[in-house]
Amino acid sequence: MTHQLIASKPILIKEGKEETVIIYDLETQGLNATLPVFGCTKNYHTGEERTFSCMIEMRSYFEANAPCVAYAHRGNSFDVFGILSKDECYNAPKIISGTTIFEIKHNGVCYRDSKQLIPISISDLAESVKMEKGETPKGFIDGSITSFDQVTQEMIEYCLIDCRVLVEGLRQLKMIWASLIGMNPHEICFPLTIASLAYRTWCEISWPTIEQNPRWYWTDSRKRVRKIARSRKEINEIFRECEHGGRVQVFRSHGIRIGEKEGGIVSYDANSLYPSEMLKPMPDLTSARHIGPTYSALRVCLSDTKTVCAAKVRIIRPDASTPPMLPGTDAEGRKDWNVFEYHGWLCEPELKLMLEIGYVIESVEDIIACRAILPFDRFVKTLYALRLEMQRNNDPAEKLVKLILNSCFGRFGIKERPARVEGHEAISKAQERDDFLERYEMCYYDGIACEYPYLLDYNSMRRAPASQFFGFSSFILSYGRASLMRGIIAAGDSVIYCDTDSVHLTIEAQQNFENTMKIGSGLGEWKLETPEPVHSAIYWEAKAYSHYNEDGSRRLVKHKGVRVRDEEGEWYEHAGDLTQPQITRSVLTLYDALRRGLEPGTELVGVKRSRRFCLEESK
Repeated sequence: MTHQLIASKPILIKEGKEETVIIYDLETQGLNATLPVFGCTKNYHTGEERTFSCMIEMRSYFEANAPCVAYAHRGNSFDVFGILSKDECYNAPKIISGTTIFEIKHNGVCYRDSKQLIPISISDLAESVKMEKGETPKGFIDGSITSFDQVTQEMIEYCLIDCRVLVEGLRQLKMIWASLIGMNPHEICFPLTIASLAYRTWCEISWPTIEQNPRWYWTDSRKRVRKIARSRKEINEIFRECEHGGRVQVFRSHGIRIGEKEGGIVSYDANSLYPSEMLKPMPDLTSARHIGPTYSALRVCLSDTKTVCAAKVRIIRPDASTPPMLPGTDAEGRKDWNVFEYHGWLCEPELKLMLEIGYVIESVEDIIACRAILPFDRFVKTLYALRLEMQRNNDPAEKLVKLILNSCFGRFGIKERPARVEGHEAISKAQERDDFLERYEMCYYDGIACEYPYLLDYNSMRRAPASQFFGFSSFILSYGRASLMRGIIAAGDSVIYCDTDSVHLTIEAQQNFENTMKIGSGLGEWKLETPEPVHSAIYWEAKAYSHYNEDGSRRLVKHKGVRVRDEEGEWYEHAGDLTQPQITRSVLTLYDALRRGLEPGTELVGVKRSRRFCLEESK
């Protein structure tokens, strides 16, 4: 029988002492990282603070403290490009996934992005650690500060505050993490991401004992008992097919103002939706087995509390009056939840709900049954109890606990990707291998000029990531969509929009929603996000809608990837009107810059047009 090593418990490395950590922040001419004016640093351990008007001197300071880790918030998407050149970034050893750079190693310095570890803004982090960030000086936003001679002490202090906030945020996160896993904070080092930290926390808190689940242990060739869960690759791949993302859908409006005649609009969010779903039964993939693919066998499996299952079915939505919830695709390959037929694998939570509301299973082709386990019970309850305790003590750092709690499950659905080999030296070394042609694919960031080559190492995909366990991720997502669907059903014909863990509806259905759903502040309960109803709104498409006050002014504009306010905080003229082009502002990542022949960190201003609503051409 072929096995695949998955769900391996990571080893927490005890260093004896912490690695040297330096926090840094650059202030630039506007949002252009290639034009730094000055930078500040703060040593995580000694508290030493420095200000640099010359980036060469700042870089020398890092290298003088090597080996060390240099953290900046959004550092590998912005700040690092003020210190290292494009060629240096390209040739340096990196840890990357897709186009996300987690670490750049150069001259003994590991440049890391602290936002991968604490994925909130510096302003929110400051609030979490009880510090005042202050207002961003206008000159840093509009680019009017072009030299260090124009910099005031207040501006330097503003930059230093960002460093102090990040130091305190990292310190408190490490203290929380250390207390959760029962280790000395001076003996552990941060992983690269909050997801990895959460996974390690889960392993320490919740990995079953050998008496509870001997299948999660393995004796190696040296007769050592190791904490590794083994599952057949076939089973893991089946649950990979079950995995569908969060549901985002516009039910009504589609570019037409709504709400005024209906008495207003309200929205509800589920509290910590995914952590609440993690408390429910999950499949133990080490016990997975195929059972007879019959409708009666599926019914028995769905009713068995000791078992959970997934099934490959052909399932029908009988008519338009039945609420839509099948994960189909439209003609352009986008997710479409309005289809009337689905053929493929589905997890138990949605199968149960579909049968409950009238869907018809036309055929059952395969069933996978697994022993039901509660692998996240202790993890979720431990962290949630800690959050509640911190809330009672008015400790805003509970937001850091929330980050750990919400970041765990995604690790189990991590996908294999070919490793990237970059830099002339690394590529030359790979070309010397006998299996070069079979193992690697040569690519170029600048495909026209054939510059900045990189290799895709497909050999790296043969081994799944250690945390990969699609049975967990697919079930958690399925539970979440089922809970969202119950909210959609409670809203009835008044539902306007949904997004993963939220439902927007006209006020006429509010009472029925609250009578049907569990309303409160507890885990998985629903809370009202609009105490004052929205007067009217326009819902355009997924991740794009606008709320309006009674006088017609904009109350809220949500549009993913679009900047809706200017430097003064004022709405852009056409913000929220998708019949018009929308302004986008971004800073070029390393890979976009290589492709465009520009410098990384360059500010790029552009427009975004809705294919459905905007017909205006570029002027």
